[in-house]
Amino acid sequence: MEPDRYVDSPLDDFVLCRDCEGNPTAVYGGDSWDFNPYRLSARRISKIKFNNEFGTSNYDFESLLNDQIKYILYLIIYQSRSGRTGRTSASTLIQYFYTLRKIACFCVEQLDNSLASGITLNHVLANVSYMKAFLSRNSVTGNDKKTSSSILEILAKVEKNKLGFTACSKKYLQIERTEDQQTSVIPSRIYVAMMTLFDNKIDNLFPLKKRINGLIKAMEDRDYGLSIATQESRKQRLSYLRPTMEEAMVEHGLVDLLKSGELVNLSRAGFCMWLQEIQYVCKMAMHLYTGMRDQEAARVMYYCTSEHPITEGLRDEDNSIIDAGRMVSIVSTTTKFTGYKKEESWIAPDCVLKAIELARSIAEGLAFLYKIELKETLLFLSPSIVRSTKSKPVYINQQNTGEQGFFTKLTQSTEGAFDITEDDLLELKQTDLNRDFDNDGKFAVGNLWPITTHQYRRSLAFYASNSGFVSSDTVTTQFKHVARQLAQYYSRGSENLLPIFHEREAPNRQGGKSHIAYEFQLSAPIDAIEQLFADVFESEAQLLGGTGSYMEKMKVRIDSGEVNIHDSKKQTIAMARDGQISYRKTPLGGCTSHDVCKFYLMGEITECFTCTGSVIDPKKLVKLIESQKSALDKYESESCEYELAEMELQKLEDYQRRKLKPGHLGHKGDADE
Repeated sequence: MEPDRYVDSPLDDFVLCRDCEGNPTAVYGGDSWDFNPYRLSARRISKIKFNNEFGTSNYDFESLLNDQIKYILYLIIYQSRSGRTGRTSASTLIQYFYTLRKIACFCVEQLDNSLASGITLNHVLANVSYMKAFLSRNSVTGNDKKTSSSILEILAKVEKNKLGFTACSKKYLQIERTEDQQTSVIPSRIYVAMMTLFDNKIDNLFPLKKRINGLIKAMEDRDYGLSIATQESRKQRLSYLRPTMEEAMVEHGLVDLLKSGELVNLSRAGFCMWLQEIQYVCKMAMHLYTGMRDQEAARVMYYCTSEHPITEGLRDEDNSIIDAGRMVSIVSTTTKFTGYKKEESWIAPDCVLKAIELARSIAEGLAFLYKIELKETLLFLSPSIVRSTKSKPVYINQQNTGEQGFFTKLTQSTEGAFDITEDDLLELKQTDLNRDFDNDGKFAVGNLWPITTHQYRRSLAFYASNSGFVSSDTVTTQFKHVARQLAQYYSRGSENLLPIFHEREAPNRQGGKSHIAYEFQLSAPIDAIEQLFADVFESEAQLLGGTGSYMEKMKVRIDSGEVNIHDSKKQTIAMARDGQISYRKTPLGGCTSHDVCKFYLMGEITECFTCTGSVIDPKKLVKLIESQKSALDKYESESCEYELAEMELQKLEDYQRRKLKPGHLGHKGDADE
């Protein structure tokens, strides 16, 4: 639920955050602020705590510093207008708090400095010399410098009478930000080996999913699977001995896992860790074949798939299916470029369905232990409930590499198959000619490949473009990019390598069409046109705009039987595959233009009124006007933001008066219906 509205001087009972039931989780005067109800990430974020002492006996000074941190955070929350969506995320706010607290600690250390004794947080943020002194300290990290720069940029936009001082200009601080390096492409040899590793693991465990599910549910008995010694120590409570973990594996038909050494640590804790390993493999398969971001995959729920045919599949001369045509659509949410959890779907090949079904068997068993409904269950739910009744049904956070990393563990028995070779390094250099990989220790020959989930995304875009049969529009659709340029950025450098999958195709595959990228190329236009026809021909509203007006004429011809809708749809899909037409949703309806829209990127929605590719839904126009009116209440009447919002509202209302005539909200009836 929403927090309290902004006031110039918040009282101690001012509510900054409420949970879904309306209970306050962050109150201005409290010692702890919990913004988890507003987080976008599947992972829980830390609480902001103000009761930590600074290590002095001067309580009044420490209290003053905490008050200043609180008020600056308050202004950042309500006044920043920062970020892609004009608001600061909960996780970013935590980073701001840590940096502000470091500055406060710097102030405490100056108490023994006769020249700067007594300076406060406000003094440092307002004084270039003090800020330089803080930033020059060895304990200040590169991230602290970047965050300090962002804080000063935000405070520079806040009026002095609200802030209480004028923030110093960051241009005088000469904060050097290191150039961000693009995520590395996984070398082709390692990339294909990863496919094999995850596919084999899933294929081996998939037939056992129901048995694994049964064993998880048996763990409802908190003594089930414990060692005999542990059970005997509980004799006063136990009326009979339960099976040990080894006996439980036999009981549930999982003997093969014991023989293969799949499960080594035969205890409840070991079983819990093994479940995490399976979940890790399933999640990595989703990243590998879909290009989903880390948190997009983390937010996937138990009910997440829908299936629809894209092709009829490839057949050999005996009419046997070589490559099935079924595809899977994975439903989750994305927050990139939106600032909220927007439902989206990703096209995935049928092999991903196995990974999802295996993960579901685990999630369903864990939901039984947690006593929660499946519709509320995350696909990658923490299995900690197996070993502790105090566990909560949250997303399981998994590490990739290092001693505790799952990828490190999975590759230990592969005899160096994932260690970087000279050829891998040479190929890596070709993917980014401007980067010095030789002097980057992570990519030294002989090291285990330093995998991150975003590398799957970058590599899929890279190799999809490298294959020669995937357009940037297809990558844009699958990867939920806001513009084609971003898709081109992801696939940058792919022209430097020969298409890697051509030489790895099986002899019975035709023209490289077995690669996942080919299926993206087929499915992306179909998804877009399916949405176009749903918005246009399943809507009763009489549409406006360039394409909208044309579609209205088409609807009349279809209703009269002059045009066959199936033939029209087939022709439209063919045009989409040729790049002649596309479709994406907009706040006013949709757009069929295949060109990059600079106005959409800048948020200039009213430019749709004169665009030949626009599809304007009158109901969405009315809804947008209402939304714009309520948005005006958030701005001060004399502010620049208010003036811009008011101008936008005026344009929307003018268009409504000119175009929204009786009957436009539906084929039958009046505009007031």
